[in-house]
Amino acid sequence: MENLKKYLQFKEDQVKQLIETSGDPTEAQLTSFVGAFASQFLNDIVTVHAPTKVKKIATDGLGVMGWDHRRGTGTDLSATRFIEGIDHMQAAILLLNEIPEPTASELQNLSEAADRLWDLDVNRVHPNTDYAINVQGGKKVYDKRDTAREPFFTFVDAKVLEKPTFRSFINLLDNYVATTGTAEVVTSAERKENYEFLHQIMDTGVMKYCHRVLVKKGLVPSDKQEFIGFLHELWFGLYRRTTNNDSSGFEHVFLGEIKNGAVTGMHNWIQLYQEEQQGHLDYLGFIKPKRKPSIQGCHLDKNQQQLVTIQFEWNGALKNVSSSMIGTSPEFEMALYTLCFVAGEEKNIVCCGPYRMELTCYKYTNRGKKYIGTSFPSDMPLNEDEAASRIQSTYRGNSARRNNRR
Repeated sequence: MENLKKYLQFKEDQVKQLIETSGDPTEAQLTSFVGAFASQFLNDIVTVHAPTKVKKIATDGLGVMGWDHRRGTGTDLSATRFIEGIDHMQAAILLLNEIPEPTASELQNLSEAADRLWDLDVNRVHPNTDYAINVQGGKKVYDKRDTAREPFFTFVDAKVLEKPTFRSFINLLDNYVATTGTAEVVTSAERKENYEFLHQIMDTGVMKYCHRVLVKKGLVPSDKQEFIGFLHELWFGLYRRTTNNDSSGFEHVFLGEIKNGAVTGMHNWIQLYQEEQQGHLDYLGFIKPKRKPSIQGCHLDKNQQQLVTIQFEWNGALKNVSSSMIGTSPEFEMALYTLCFVAGEEKNIVCCGPYRMELTCYKYTNRGKKYIGTSFPSDMPLNEDEAASRIQSTYRGNSARRNNRR
């Protein structure tokens, strides 16, 4: 969002400087300038994966300028109208940063609250711009062969990992022993890092909204510091998987663990990227989704999808099926999982942008306290109508291939 504000200010200053040095631009110059601005703004700055409200700010602002973004034409363009359009966008962005009160519908419907979190995740990064993945050929869950010759991640822009909440999150990734059965020892420095991360994310819109929803439902303390304490116990409190104090919700969900020779947990894309870069993770292939997500009626290419199911080996141990969101911010995942764990059920059907997913939350009770055992998203199974349609489509395809061979 900061980059968006800087870009708009740069363009406004550019127009003002041109007017000062050369006078009012001609209609042809304005058409060329505004057209280039609209193209770059919509395709490079505001991508198809941007939150819905950000896209609306962009298109409304172009309308104030007199530019029709669908037709790529302008009407009554002027330098004054261009500046007014920029000002409109800047004012709307300031309002967007104000955290909305949950609606009555969002308080009743967990999926609507989850979708609002998706819109509020302004730190989410975008495929083919901030990072790129290469899923390669698809495979079935039972196929243990390595069907991916190339790494899963093609690149991640280094600037992404320098975002404050991303950096605080990464600082936590070396604080744990991967194998269960070894008690974790939390140093004072590590405990400080835990709280620094929680304070960082509590300054973001997604976590503020999550807190408001849970307070309205009477499920958590309204005081910010008390809520941070609640989050610390919920996510970082140690409990027993194999031996006393050998696990926590945060370690399991975000970093992953090795238990009985198999990988458990590990549902965070930043951890996947870091481990692959360090040579600890071998990507084995992509499990095809049951349904294709779409934006504005267009199916997303498999390398653009931000909910993926994959198979990999980590430090020699197999993770047969692993679902993760790609490009989402650490604060979004913390907010979504906390919201569903505290206010939801063990299995929750939620929508996040173009993704309809099943979000699983297992509770772990230890010494009378409830902790996060695991939390992860997964592709929704087909309903009866979708399954019937898939069977019919497969049958027709097989019949057509048999007829072509005759």
